[in-house]
Amino acid sequence: MDSKDSQLGYYLVGLIEADGSIIIPKEESKNTPIIYISFNFEGKPLAVYIKNRLGFGYLESIKINNAIR
Repeated sequence: MDSKDSQLGYYLVGLIEADGSIIIPKEESKNTPIIYISFNFEGKPLAVYIKNRLGFGYLESIKINNAIR
């Protein structure tokens, strides 16, 4: 593991803590846990980079708030 990989988790924690959320459904729910991080739309390149680096996830545009999640 290179130093970039070892720091990614800390960086993601900071993003989640700053403007994100973790949703854990009730035990009997069929839903899965979700982690959201919100960005201003200008931050879309960073959101795309993180999604690609993790190898999973999806991006959702929220036009009314000029944001991406």
